[in-house]
Amino acid sequence: MITAGGGGGGSRLSNGGSGWDVAARGLENLNGAADAAKVVGSGLVGTIGVGLQQVGNALSQIGRR
Repeated sequence: MITAGGGGGGSRLSNGGSGWDVAARGLENLNGAADAAKVVGSGLVGTIGVGLQQVGNALSQIGRR
């Protein structure tokens, strides 16, 4: 027999405390995104630094000629 609201397909938020689980996962996702942004940012800084160093080397070679 089928009963209304029965079975395991209910909302996660209707279980005791699972709303906190959802909030915790959201914070974990934000923390992961912040960490990823730091990695990408540091990679960009390194790439820009190498590019500027190469430009400086090229300019110094031109000045020596």
